[in-house]
Amino acid sequence: MKNIILASGSPRRKELMERLDVDFEVIVANVDESLDKTLPIEKALIKLANKKAKAVFKDYRDSIVIGADSIVFQNDVIFNKPKDKEDAYQMIKAFSNNHHLVLTAVSIIDKSQTVNFITKCKVYFNEISHQEINEYLKSDEYRDKAGAYAIQGLMSKFIYKVEGDYYAVVGFPVAEIYSVLRDDFNVYSQLLNKG
Repeated sequence: MKNIILASGSPRRKELMERLDVDFEVIVANVDESLDKTLPIEKALIKLANKKAKAVFKDYRDSIVIGADSIVFQNDVIFNKPKDKEDAYQMIKAFSNNHHLVLTAVSIIDKSQTVNFITKCKVYFNEISHQEINEYLKSDEYRDKAGAYAIQGLMSKFIYKVEGDYYAVVGFPVAEIYSVLRDDFNVYSQLLNKG
């Protein structure tokens, strides 16, 4: 079986990749992660996930490389990783008693093909008071997270509904990646032929 590489330094993606029950290694893609503002948001996100995968693939051409990226947005405003505590406060305030979208793009490549896909999820929040936001911000959990939160973290107590793949909100749609690896890249062929 080909070597599989996750082109991401995200601990959450690595943890979810482990659920696919394949040997893999992590090699962080060294790329400019800004979105191409000349493209529609979904195409720009797929382009970035593909850029990450290609950046690693160029040095590991006998491997299958997986690149991924996620964004949080609401009313055509993208919520990146917060610059500081005040920025995080404004993001959480915007989510309070509201919903937003999380898009996760995945690009899987090897010598013979590239498969790109995107997942869309809606995340619904209950109302969050000024005091609750400030208490959350004391945790520093907001740092280095698009939208200033992790769905599996402290903000989970305010989320009352997710439409779509929960793991895509975390940043790695496990079931869809498994299906692509199985159906398009033959990763699980030994397992499937044991019947």
